[in-house]
This record gives sequence, C-alpha cells and structure tokens, in this order.
Amino acid sequence: MGYFKILRPANLEFVAVCVFLGAYYPLFQQAGEFWQVMAAAFSAMLIAGAGYVINDYYDLETDMINKPQRVLPSGKMSSRAAFIYGIILFIIGIILSYFTGSVICILLAFVNAIALFLYAGIFKRAFVSGNLLVSYAAASTFVYGAIVTDNLSQSLIIAFFAFLYTFLREIIKDMEDRRGDQLTGAHTLALSWKKSQVLALFLVTVMLMIAGCGIFFMKQLIDYPVFALLMFFVILPLLIFYRILSTLENETVYRKISRLMKFDMLILLVIFIIGNKL
Repeated sequence: MGYFKILRPANLEFVAVCVFLGAYYPLFQQAGEFWQVMAAAFSAMLIAGAGYVINDYYDLETDMINKPQRVLPSGKMSSRAAFIYGIILFIIGIILSYFTGSVICILLAFVNAIALFLYAGIFKRAFVSGNLLVSYAAASTFVYGAIVTDNLSQSLIIAFFAFLYTFLREIIKDMEDRRGDQLTGAHTLALSWKKSQVLALFLVTVMLMIAGCGIFFMKQLIDYPVFALLMFFVILPLLIFYRILSTLENETVYRKISRLMKFDMLILLVIFIIGNKL
C-alpha cells in the first residue's frame, strides 16, 4: 500500500488531466494522436510520481517534524526502497515518452526527470529556485501534451496560469513548513524574507495573473466566460487568501489555505474545460 500511497494518486490523476488539456484545448476534438497523448499522460504521471518518491526520500528528516504521517516517516517503506523505486519510475517514464512519437517529448521527459531529482536533492531547500522549478514542472505538463498534437500556442495560455498559481502555492507551502525547514537548515523564501516581503511577492504574482487575464481577453485568446470565471473563481479567492494571510499567522491557517489552493487549481482547469462552451 505504501508503494501506491507515496505516489500521491490524486495528484497523478491531476497530471494526466493537464497533459490532455494541453493536447486538446480549446476544441477538445479527438485527433489521430490520441494514443500518443495517452503515452505522454502515463509518462508524465510516472515521472511526477518518481519526483514525489525522491522528494520524500530527501525530505525524510523534515517530514519527521512537519508530516510524520507520510509513508517514509511512518515506517511503511524504507528509504533505500524508496530511492530505488523512484529511479525505476523515472526510467520507465522516460522510456514511455518514446511512444509519443516526438523527439522533443523524449527530451522534455529526460529534462523534467533530472529537474525533479535535482529539486528534491538540492533546490528545494534553496532560495526561490526550488519554487520556480516546481512551477516550471507544473506548467510543462500542458506543453508536454501540446507537443504531441501540435497545440503549443493554445496550451501556453493555460501553462502561464499554471506556472503562476503553482508558484503562489509554493509560497504558502514554504510558510507552512517553516518550522521543519528551519531545523534542517533550509533557506526557503519563508525563512529568508520577512512575512511582509513574502506576502508582497504573493500579491505581485496575483497581479501578474490579473494582467494576464486582461491581456489574453483583449487579444481574444480567451473569451468572456473564461475571463469572468477566472476573475471570480480564481483571482477573487487568491485576494481573499492574501487578506487572511495578512491578518493571521499560524501553521494551521497556512495548511488550510494550501489545501484550498489545491482545490482552486482544479477549478482553474475546469474553467478552461467548460468556459469556451458557455
């Protein structure tokens, strides 16, 4: 059971949806590349799952403090088994990328596998670079699917929002994990900056999302229903989260907001799926 749970199955389903959304947005018409897109989805899921496993391997000391219920801290899997498991998943994910029929996809799979490994081992505890790397990985799933169906220009719109929203959630996760990160010598945003500075960065990133909504709408890259839904169900909640974070300070609040943001990221995808049909 531990080998399954450590992969974060719900997150992997989310990754698959992102690949398909990147491949078929906005027309959602099944093309001749369907099986290649399936290969891309499974490849992305395995590489992402490997990233989670390797991340937990390197995070064991921190998770003993912050998240003792996870697979490795709770003793449901050994560290050595987790490391080997992660490497095997990386290799299989890269092999599956061959069946996408795209050399670029193979290269992207290899790059993302290396990036996720380096993130877990080095960059996660570094200032900002780890946050940016995770944001890139999230955005690249849309690009991964889009390459197969030659839908890159359309997928970049969703990738833009995915990158910024993931970065926002990474900021909150840094605040949530501050106690454990401090004890293990990390240099995350939440430890390197004052809370006011971290929240200023949060607000600036939200403003970039608002600007993106406006620019895409004016250039007719998204239609009015998508624009309105994004403003109401994505931007407004983010501003509310900012207000709450500005007035309250404890790990429980950070944890709840992080979970709400994860749900709101799903809403972001749903908006792009149904918005153009309204």
